[in-house]
Amino acid sequence: MTHLDALLIPERYSSDKLRVDEAVDKFAGDFVHSGKPFFSICYPPQLLTTANAIRSRRITGYQFVRQDIINTSVQFLDQALVEDDNLVVLFVKTVTCG
Repeated sequence: MTHLDALLIPERYSSDKLRVDEAVDKFAGDFVHSGKPFFSICYPPQLLTTANAIRSRRITGYQFVRQDIINTSVQFLDQALVEDDNLVVLFVKTVTCG
């Protein structure tokens, strides 16, 4: 992880597939906690909820992951872009994510 300056998890179902891998969960959680920029588009909050990396944070996300976000003690904001410290999440309602 030391060789990465930032991490971007793109849209589609990649995060849903990635979150079943414990090594990926740990990597994502450690990366968020490192303070380095972590960017996600649409679905990746699923990965972060599984990694327990976003408790007490502010975040947005696609409608299918909203309940996962809310169930994780995260402040869900219904807006296109949420920036919370090193965590930047983009959700564009006019574009179909997935």
